[in-house]
Amino acid sequence: MHKSVVLLASPFVAALLWVAAPACLADDTASSAPTAGGEWFRNSGPTSNSSTSGTSAGQQTDGGDHRVFAPYNDQGDYPSRDIRDWVFANAHAATSRAIFSRAEDDLAAAFSRAQHSFEHSKAFLEATADEKDAYDAYNAARQRALRDLYEDPKYRELLRLRDELTEKIALRRANKEVNKDEILALATLKMEYASDARSMESTVLSSDNNLAEARKRMIAASQKTVELRAEHDDSLRDNPQILAARENLEDARIGLITSQAYLNGASIAGAAALDYAYYLHRNDVGRYDPYANGYGGAYSPYWVRY
Repeated sequence: MHKSVVLLASPFVAALLWVAAPACLADDTASSAPTAGGEWFRNSGPTSNSSTSGTSAGQQTDGGDHRVFAPYNDQGDYPSRDIRDWVFANAHAATSRAIFSRAEDDLAAAFSRAQHSFEHSKAFLEATADEKDAYDAYNAARQRALRDLYEDPKYRELLRLRDELTEKIALRRANKEVNKDEILALATLKMEYASDARSMESTVLSSDNNLAEARKRMIAASQKTVELRAEHDDSLRDNPQILAARENLEDARIGLITSQAYLNGASIAGAAALDYAYYLHRNDVGRYDPYANGYGGAYSPYWVRY
């Protein structure tokens, strides 16, 4: 019975000795875990006390420097510089996008101002007014020339037959049992009536001198407006405001391309640096362990890196 008790207690005693051995062999000068008043997970950096040169690599100094989390601080391997560089690159890219958008708006506004100035210029307003007056005068002269033609019975009959055939064609098309040959015949006859009426109109209009003069005036006024518009389009190529806006837009486009390239490079570099730092510390102790002392902690089978 006594022998059985000893055999059962041996594993338990061995486990206690295995856990307690590091604590017994540890340096008595090693301080315990920091109190709740401080941030124990932050590294205060190497102390300036040179009298503790005998302290081993895994021990705390008098300043409470424990190196478990040191690689992830500014004094270790965490790529804080690359992360800050990515933040700056992202802000710079946002600024470049805003500048490019504003340059586009400025160019569009320059075109709008030039167009507004042209359309409200004295020369263009006078030309458009002359064109409208010439067109109205031509319509009035045409109505006067056709006034006598409306009294001609033959002309009125041609117009009546044309309108009647138009209605018949519409009714035939609305009928589902439409005969295409019949519609074609009606359309051909309608075109003949319309052609005869138009021929009579042309004969009367061509013999009216007042209508000919009104047509010449209308054509000249329209040509003047077309020439002014063409001159305005040519002037846009040399407009100083538009040229400056285009130059600013090209500069903004270059800045946008550069900032986007910088952002992409910073993103790639930051991701690579973060992955590299994680790879270096993939086997580090994951929590504060004051009894590690460089020989591995109770919660990690790996070595503690400093």
